[in-house]
Amino acid sequence: MVRKTARGAASPQPGQLSSPTVLSHRSPYSLRLVCYGLMVIVAAAAIGGAYTAYWFFLAANIEDGIGEWAAARAGTGLRVSQKRIEISGYPLALRVIVTAPRIALSRLSASGEGDNWEWRGQKLTARIAPWNLGRILLDLSGAHEMVIAAGHRRQNYRWQAGRLILVASLHGDKLPASIAVSAGALTLKTARDVRLVAIKSADIIAERLFPGEATAQTPTFSLELRLQGVELPAGFHLPLGQVVHGLKLEAKVFGTFDLPLTLEAIGRWRDAGGMVEVDRLEAQYGPLDLRAGGTLYLDEVMQPVGKITAKVRGFFDVLSALRRAGHIRSSDAARLRLILGVLATKPKNGGTPTISLPLSIQGRKIYAGPVPLMGMPVIKWGRQPATSGSQNLP
Repeated sequence: MVRKTARGAASPQPGQLSSPTVLSHRSPYSLRLVCYGLMVIVAAAAIGGAYTAYWFFLAANIEDGIGEWAAARAGTGLRVSQKRIEISGYPLALRVIVTAPRIALSRLSASGEGDNWEWRGQKLTARIAPWNLGRILLDLSGAHEMVIAAGHRRQNYRWQAGRLILVASLHGDKLPASIAVSAGALTLKTARDVRLVAIKSADIIAERLFPGEATAQTPTFSLELRLQGVELPAGFHLPLGQVVHGLKLEAKVFGTFDLPLTLEAIGRWRDAGGMVEVDRLEAQYGPLDLRAGGTLYLDEVMQPVGKITAKVRGFFDVLSALRRAGHIRSSDAARLRLILGVLATKPKNGGTPTISLPLSIQGRKIYAGPVPLMGMPVIKWGRQPATSGSQNLP
């Protein structure tokens, strides 16, 4: 028999066991926060410790790798040395500072003659993100020296770079897939402090392309170049002046090169039909304003030949300058004025006339139609590679 309490709740009879009371208990909210915080701290400490060990592992391997790489090339004629190597930048970067770097290459014959070159810099700084080892930033700003010796002839050059930054992205074959160079306030001088060239700013982007099947009709390399304020040597006595105000170039290389890139490899590329396609060439040089594009090859003596279509402004002033400098005869200049006067197109709102002009390069000269405009400097390769007789020339 069950008895009820005054409130109607049943109470157990004597000798009957009561049900156990279920207690519901939760930790205080503040205590849970402390536990979560400790877990986060422990996890962060573990990750930070692993990252620190990884960073110092990379730093030690970079320093050892530089020494091993230099030692491995000692027998090839390449000598690499430096005064000091410092590695810093923890935790966000690996910054390698090489003081007084020096690279020298010697290729001597049995008679003791040969080619030698040597580069020396004040400082080289490399920056690598530990989570992206395939991208390297090099800072070469400062003073540099270059010594080039061919046979018994020796030339010394000094150049100063207010800014010289190089960024390289590596491919799976450990060679650069792309290189971007940004430079400013560049000056190249001889050892006697004679200025050869000065450049206000320069930007270069070179990129390897990876087509599925590379042929002579497949682009395998692209190049973009931007130059501003190029001051040429006064000793050249150029008819259009010594300053190129602006130069832009966008080009692609068709065909593949064998590595290492030697003179023989360039010759094989030429013989297989390799060419350079200039998508865009813009130049502001003296009175000349040029927009052009075309195709270039190498002839049997490794000199450039090709055909270019150009849109030119200021051509009449250019003709006058070339005539005064003796590069073209007065009769040719007068004939070109008559022809180009007919071909010139004047803008509707006035301004300088524009001329669409077919240009060609052959025999180390630039021609406007059949009329030679000016000569081109000879590319001195030192020697000529053997030819297969299958040049694909225009």
